[in-house]
Amino acid sequence: MKMLLIALLSMGSISAFAGTLGTPDEDPIVANLRSRFEKGIEPEAEYLLQHAFKCKEMIARRGDFSKTDYSSDLRFEEFDGFLTAVQTNTKMDKILYTFNGKELIGSNKTHAGVVYDAYRIDSKGFLISEYSLVNERGPAELAPISFSKGKVQSYTLCVPR
Repeated sequence: MKMLLIALLSMGSISAFAGTLGTPDEDPIVANLRSRFEKGIEPEAEYLLQHAFKCKEMIARRGDFSKTDYSSDLRFEEFDGFLTAVQTNTKMDKILYTFNGKELIGSNKTHAGVVYDAYRIDSKGFLISEYSLVNERGPAELAPISFSKGKVQSYTLCVPR
């Protein structure tokens, strides 16, 4: 009888856990980055311009636990009162970023829709990005914390070198 009860409880626990595992907030790394982004503050231009950042992107979509290292460091450059993000050896869209009092944010139109990329600094001085796509047909689920519209596609953690 005890064995049957233990087996039933175990199966219930496993199925309950498996049922929620695919949601973005159930990926502990994405959940951690989302929380750190929410509590983060607007970065200072001087800080961004003085550092190169080693970055890792985490996908924030149901059932996708992909994590990708950037192939080269992320740097910021000034451009007529705005900032642009640059990766050597990578063809990046040249998004113009501006400060809005909460974050550094930029937008760009791509083949997939309009993208928003927002950066904040966490309490450790790490740069965290929330990348959103305005596209109703996409599989994203999380509403952005940043000023952007659409749904969150990924969070990126960038550590200063």
